[in-house]
Amino acid sequence: MERIREALNKSKATQTSSEMGALATDKTVQHQRLQETESTPGVQLSNPISVPIDSAHLEKSRIVSYLMKNVDHVAFNLLRTKILQTMTENSWHTLAISSPNSGAGKTTVAINLAFSLARQRNVKVVLVDMDLQRPTVAKKLGIDVSKPIGQYLLGHVEILQCLVTVSDNLVLVLNDSPVSGSSELLLGQRGKELSSKINEAISPDIIIYDLPPMLSSDDAVGFLPFVDCGFVVVDDGSSKYSEVEQCDKQFSKATNLIGHVLNKCSDKANSGYGNYGY
Repeated sequence: MERIREALNKSKATQTSSEMGALATDKTVQHQRLQETESTPGVQLSNPISVPIDSAHLEKSRIVSYLMKNVDHVAFNLLRTKILQTMTENSWHTLAISSPNSGAGKTTVAINLAFSLARQRNVKVVLVDMDLQRPTVAKKLGIDVSKPIGQYLLGHVEILQCLVTVSDNLVLVLNDSPVSGSSELLLGQRGKELSSKINEAISPDIIIYDLPPMLSSDDAVGFLPFVDCGFVVVDDGSSKYSEVEQCDKQFSKATNLIGHVLNKCSDKANSGYGNYGY
């Protein structure tokens, strides 16, 4: 998979500091607006519902950052540190995770990263399943969904009703079935306001959006301008050079592309730990 690694190195070399700086300025303004929304008087808040999680189910779903028995969890701790450093340095609070096509493991990466981040005492995390056509976060966690994110986007419920707590520092916004008209909903007013509504409700430090694959629809590309930064999960065995290059161009035009996660690595010596590298 040397061509994939060459593609990742090429992406890092071509993304200039000036491009990052311009986008960072725009995203800082967006976050200032979120903070203004948080201070709006008269907002009535209550605690999200809490649900138990089955550790055995998580292990079967390759969620290794919960019990930390599998050595692969170390890779997510390293990824967590890099993400925290980059986002803190730039005052970013929203992170998007996508992939070129389905099957790259982006949702598994997103969940493991969320658990790893949430183990930090001072980091409150919200993970949102925004893959409206093929939602899998709830299935991987073994959680029943009572108020899916699609109902919020359709205007049937408020975002606080969709929040589910699974640990002291980790809150989820889930979905359990495909949502028709997903592109229009993500680009609608409720999609644009989602981060501010979550901030208004529980003031998390980081919001992670598990987005759809970038080349399967326009859902991810349409939502990316509403987040501060993100990364692309690349399948070491199936992602093509041209697909990675196309994703990088689309991602960088919309928001700050901060890197890639090389998943299902065949060369473990060069990939970090186990099946994950970056």
